[in-house]
Amino acid sequence: MPGATPSYPPDFKREAVRLVRSSPNRSVAQIAKELGVSDNSLRNWVKHTEIDQGEREGLVLHSSNTVHKDAPPMCRRLPVEPPLAAEDEVGGDEHRY
Repeated sequence: MPGATPSYPPDFKREAVRLVRSSPNRSVAQIAKELGVSDNSLRNWVKHTEIDQGEREGLVLHSSNTVHKDAPPMCRRLPVEPPLAAEDEVGGDEHRY
């Protein structure tokens, strides 16, 4: 099917990310080409690994750092909103009953 996104096993993704992280003198694009994956996919895997390991801001949806395989992509990584500043909070003293 043209345009279909291939699915890669988790072990393959982990090994690809390990290869990127252990090869500082090689570009993600070079490694992706050698592995036969798109460079955007490989960059996303690296980014998600960094989020899961707490090295980058983002949301981990499961305590074991995994997301259910059937979760839609938009639910896998959601932006983290900053906490409200005290002056932004709704319901200050003047609104208490």
